[in-house]
Amino acid sequence: MTPPRFSIFIHIPKTAGTAVARILEEAYPQRIFYDYGTERNLRDARTPPLAAVYNRDSLMRHYRMIYGHFHHLKYSEIYYNAEFLSMVREPVSRAISHYYHLARYADPTPHPIAELVKSGEWNIIDLHRRNRSLTNVLGMYFEGRDVRDFSFILTQERLFDSLRACAEKLRMQELGEIIERHSCVPEINARPDVPLLPTVQTVTDEHRSQLEDLLAGETLIYRQVQEAFPC
Repeated sequence: MTPPRFSIFIHIPKTAGTAVARILEEAYPQRIFYDYGTERNLRDARTPPLAAVYNRDSLMRHYRMIYGHFHHLKYSEIYYNAEFLSMVREPVSRAISHYYHLARYADPTPHPIAELVKSGEWNIIDLHRRNRSLTNVLGMYFEGRDVRDFSFILTQERLFDSLRACAEKLRMQELGEIIERHSCVPEINARPDVPLLPTVQTVTDEHRSQLEDLLAGETLIYRQVQEAFPC
């Protein structure tokens, strides 16, 4: 008997992943296992939960995919024969979105870096120079698998076309049917649009220029994705 198809979808932060999840929920209702909340800790982002280790076959029978903020290494050995999926966004644009996300941070859980951004002590360049992992987000999330070895990687800038191409390439009939009902992927803001504090430093053209240099490695990976998965 052919085992049920199973996917691992790596949601890179600030790439419209919430909107994609909503589309996938329409295609696979109650069959998406979400893994969020572990990404701030490198060890947790790469260590599978015991439920995934000891209930592997059961999880694969009951769910169509695991979806969330985690690194490829977290599930690569357990679900070695799964379809690995993800989505990318132009790196400078993604970095700016993340910066303003921190500037609007309003969760009750303390976030020291967000406080530095909100107070104006750090601008976007300070943020990236003092947190070098932010200049290698794709490298960390995708570590252990070349982008060309993924089953499919969506591109946010051409999200609707990417979803259609993914459904066609992987013969995801349910997803294809849902896409045909939509004319676009609706924008979804998972958090309220909190006003910026006057202390927050605005991103300037000079900052953008510096980000292009800092994110050169990210841009290389982004272009590799575009070449490997045209839409």
